[in-house]
Amino acid sequence: MTADDAAAAELEISAALADEIASARRLVGSADPAQARALLRRAAAELWKALAVDATVHGDPAARAVALQAVVDTLNDCAAVAQIAADEAQTIFVEAKNSDKPLKRPRRAPGAGDSAADGGSERPTIKIVGGKLPQIVDEAEAALMAGAPDFYRFGDQLVRPVVEEVPAADMTRTKLHRLVPVTKPHLVDELTRIARWEKFDRRSETWVSVNCPDQISETYLAREGRWRLPPLVGIVNAPLLRSDGSLLDRPGYDVRTALLYRSDGATFDVVPDRPTRQDADRALGRLENLVSTFPFASGADGPDRSVALSAILSALDRRAVPTTPAHGFSAPVAGSGKSMLVDLASVIVTGRRAPVIDQSKDDAETDKRLIAALLRGGAIVSFDNVDRPLDSALFCQALTSVGTMQLRVLGYSRDVVVPNSAMFFITGNHLTLAGDLTRRALVCRLDPGCERPELRQFSSDPVQMAKENRAEYVVAGLTVLRAYFVAEQRVTIAPLGSFEDWSRRVREAIVWLGRPDPCDSMAFVRRADPVTAVLAALFGAWRSSIGGGKAITVQALVEMADRVTPDGGASYPELRDALVAIASEGRGNEINVRRLGKWLGKYEDRVMDGMKITRRAVKAHTVQWVLSEVGFVGLNGFA
Repeated sequence: MTADDAAAAELEISAALADEIASARRLVGSADPAQARALLRRAAAELWKALAVDATVHGDPAARAVALQAVVDTLNDCAAVAQIAADEAQTIFVEAKNSDKPLKRPRRAPGAGDSAADGGSERPTIKIVGGKLPQIVDEAEAALMAGAPDFYRFGDQLVRPVVEEVPAADMTRTKLHRLVPVTKPHLVDELTRIARWEKFDRRSETWVSVNCPDQISETYLAREGRWRLPPLVGIVNAPLLRSDGSLLDRPGYDVRTALLYRSDGATFDVVPDRPTRQDADRALGRLENLVSTFPFASGADGPDRSVALSAILSALDRRAVPTTPAHGFSAPVAGSGKSMLVDLASVIVTGRRAPVIDQSKDDAETDKRLIAALLRGGAIVSFDNVDRPLDSALFCQALTSVGTMQLRVLGYSRDVVVPNSAMFFITGNHLTLAGDLTRRALVCRLDPGCERPELRQFSSDPVQMAKENRAEYVVAGLTVLRAYFVAEQRVTIAPLGSFEDWSRRVREAIVWLGRPDPCDSMAFVRRADPVTAVLAALFGAWRSSIGGGKAITVQALVEMADRVTPDGGASYPELRDALVAIASEGRGNEINVRRLGKWLGKYEDRVMDGMKITRRAVKAHTVQWVLSEVGFVGLNGFA
């Protein structure tokens, strides 16, 4: 194809949208950008259809590359006209592309220099010409958009989905869909596969085939913030209810949610559009039957079984809500079924057992493992067999951050931004959560009431049941969620702070169907929190020895705790024991004044048993502290 032919092809394509672009301009001028968006979608779909059926001109690879670039350029022009962002223009392009049949690539007999092995005319030809680097990289991206559908933007990274084998509970292995960064060698390989690269050879005075140059790959990877590939939030393996209540049930990339639905060959029945409360109650009963053999500490009428049901429903709904609390499972002995409940939720949602990460002896190493899990973009992240108090600022951030997280990754000279939509689980014997995690997690307690629970005999295997009847349980869970979404009568309970959408969609649905509130389990979490115990001891000792409303410095507080009676005993033993637990150093249990001051500052205004410690006054650069009463505070705020 000559340059004149290519120009004519581009002109023909642009002319196909002339009326739509003019109409879009008029609509924007009349302050109606919504209609302009709709017109843009229709125009993009019509243009893509035209490219798909026009085998006369666009069968030529060079013309096809020009045509594809014309699509992108036209969409960018329309985006400016309709006053929408470039990301939305790209979304419209992908939507238009997915709305019709895939682009047909007419075959022709291989000519000189073509071969069946390298794809012949099915690949666009990109000529390497000096001084044309930006245009060449644009052509490479156009080729990627047409021939490499599995490249996506994941935060500020370019990624591709893969399936890999990872550790699961009980020293087993499982497979999961994960995202891996696109590396320069892989991008060179992919671009060489999907496009024919040519460079002019001066000796033979002909264009010869070459591999995609490294410089093209490097330049494209460096275009962070300018990639026109579709954004990706994560991968799902089952239908889900979108945030607006509509059902995502078609495999492939979903433009509205930026989720990639891979069914892995599984099929699911249709979820009722307007299920009744009775339908939802029967559906929840199916899930209850699945967990009926687990030894819930609070029985059928307590919150523990509700937490197990919430784990399944929350995992199904996780990608539709901004945040979801962690779900923990605790028992006095191993073999009680903690990890099995996590696997149950994972099998229903993903079709596979849950991948796990271990708690390291080093908190920094634990955070590194969490970062690695977040970078994978998986649906499930499970801390398995936690054997000491779990208190991680990064984990707290992961549970309440909305949209994306900024992570410091080993080996990178900068922070990495990634979407955050994973469902988090925690298991452990006598599971203890500390600090801010206590308000970000629900805990289901199991108590088998025997010495060797792993030897118990059951008539059924819940995980195997979930595998064999997965489609039924997915539809049951979605029926519960959909029924409450369309219900006219709602329940009225104060939402859980930082998890308001989850409260309205999952927690309220469980309570609506007459089951206990899963958030009632948080009372156990708070009682087991070591920080809560220390605060309670300090407040009690402070009130009995100093009294409320009286200001005192940290130095005076330590001196008071160190006072002794004539017989050598502590004058205020409860106060001293509390301060030693907070800020002792050395073998003599000396109280470190600086450490105590930092601790008081960290937990200033933390309410416990209707009391809190605050700064009352500062004299001569010395902070004074006072214990004051604030009234009773319940789960959802002041009573």
